[in-house]
Amino acid sequence: MKLLFTLISLIALHSTAIAGNSPPDFKVEVGEDQNAKMRGWLLLFTPPEHHHFNVQAPMKVTADAVPFIKVGATEAKVGYRSSNPTLKEGQKVEASLFLCDNAKTYCMKKTLAFELKTNSALHQLDFPLQEATPVVAPKPKKKKAAQKDEFGFWDNDPESAIKEAVKTHRPIFIDFYGIWCPPCNLFSETVFPKAKFRNAAKSWVLLKMDADRPESFDLKSHFKIGGYPTLIAAKSPGAQSSTEALVEIDRMVGFYPLSDLVVKMNGLYQDRLLTLDEKLNAQKEHYGATLKQLIRSRAEQKATQEALNLSEEGMRAFPQDHFYPLQALAIRAEDKSELLKESTNGMLLKAVLSNRERESSETLLIMEDLLVSHKSGFTPEELSWGLSLLDTLKTRVNPGTLSVPGVELSIADIDSMRVDLAEALKDEALQKKSYVDGVASYQKMIALQQGAESRGLNLELAYLYWKSGEPEKAKKLYSHFIAKYPREFTFYFAASRMYLDLKEYKIARDYAEKAVKYSYGDNQIRSMERLVRVMNAQGEKKQAVDRAQDFLAKNKRADEKLAIRTNRYFQALEKAVDEVGKI
Repeated sequence: MKLLFTLISLIALHSTAIAGNSPPDFKVEVGEDQNAKMRGWLLLFTPPEHHHFNVQAPMKVTADAVPFIKVGATEAKVGYRSSNPTLKEGQKVEASLFLCDNAKTYCMKKTLAFELKTNSALHQLDFPLQEATPVVAPKPKKKKAAQKDEFGFWDNDPESAIKEAVKTHRPIFIDFYGIWCPPCNLFSETVFPKAKFRNAAKSWVLLKMDADRPESFDLKSHFKIGGYPTLIAAKSPGAQSSTEALVEIDRMVGFYPLSDLVVKMNGLYQDRLLTLDEKLNAQKEHYGATLKQLIRSRAEQKATQEALNLSEEGMRAFPQDHFYPLQALAIRAEDKSELLKESTNGMLLKAVLSNRERESSETLLIMEDLLVSHKSGFTPEELSWGLSLLDTLKTRVNPGTLSVPGVELSIADIDSMRVDLAEALKDEALQKKSYVDGVASYQKMIALQQGAESRGLNLELAYLYWKSGEPEKAKKLYSHFIAKYPREFTFYFAASRMYLDLKEYKIARDYAEKAVKYSYGDNQIRSMERLVRVMNAQGEKKQAVDRAQDFLAKNKRADEKLAIRTNRYFQALEKAVDEVGKI
């Protein structure tokens, strides 16, 4: 009994001490975000005297279930922001933070309710990198049982996907993506979560493969994947549970808006027993469209001779369609650029240019790519033809989707292609204008898709802010997404390039280091190359070479047949080491 009484007394004494030391409320400043595209709110919390925040403890700030986004947190201040259009002045906000006294006698959760009304001149949140919340690398996780993601995709688990396909006799829909790839992110943000996609996907077994993980190498090699995102529709493997048993029905390269992708998936499911080759022979009424699909697919797979043979078949079947001879020229010119100088090919390009209002969008795209890819073989006048082609494509943009129907080309893609042509023409004024136009295009796309927090769209927008001469806006956008994804390499890597160019080497180094730390696979190789170049700019040449050589010694090249891109990144890193070593 004496022991029990003693324990009760100690508990009561402890509770009294806590109650007596209950901290006063923290302070909050409310201001307007001058950098938001629409009205935005900034919140800055500071602790009362003789107290500090516990930045390792969970924090939460919401207004009627609408969450604010944390910009930064230190023991002396915590910053949140939101540009959600549903937030109105006078709305109730609730903030829950952990306060500790400096004497270290307690740490307690404190919740403060207040109205969303400007009470200070606060117009930006400044959280220097050295004050940022410490980020601890996650411990290696034990391999979990196979499971699907929130959209119903098997995640980097082809074995489970194939087993399900064998069991259910359903075809497989494979998304090859990169976490750094803006259009890949758009699928996850604007397509895969939608009910229309999920309804279409019920007929398929879904599989996602991260292109930078070794688990993807076999499938990438099997399907000859050349760019991202690439969506592969594959036949049900029957009774064979192996990668080799997967037969491609068709592929989609680049971003497809929701409605276009659903139509494509439903059509492919109807023809799920036919490959493109089989469809070409079975459906003569759609021969031309199927032939073009097959040519594009073979060109993407680098099956050059087959693509060339099919193009020549199209020239015989459809002699008035410039798509086929232009595609054949593009294929041949990869190895023999001197063909572009031949008079007959020059006449072909002029014919497409003069007929551009009636040519298909895909034909115009082939010619524009041909001009940029072989810019050294064309005169400035000939290169400028590409600008006329892009002007024509822009007239075909659907204002409801901000894209050109049938070719998965957005208004922002057209601006980016104009930048490539301006660089080829060495026209700095046109480059600058194209970057500025690109900013406006991405802002329209963000507004259309309600993508204020879109990774893909904002990654591109930040780059365009920088290149259009507004680096401060780029910095704020990068900082926002770095705070949102502190353990992921994408925004560190992109921002480090800008800071290196701006000669702000300290922050470029910090971001490059974090890019290496939080990346894997191919991304880690190119992050290491970036780090080498930043260290070189800082004058740490020997240290840069040592770091890179140590990395190369620990990371072996992949099988050339399975990972051509991986080895290309290794070559780029080795080239950087050679260049730094010679300086």
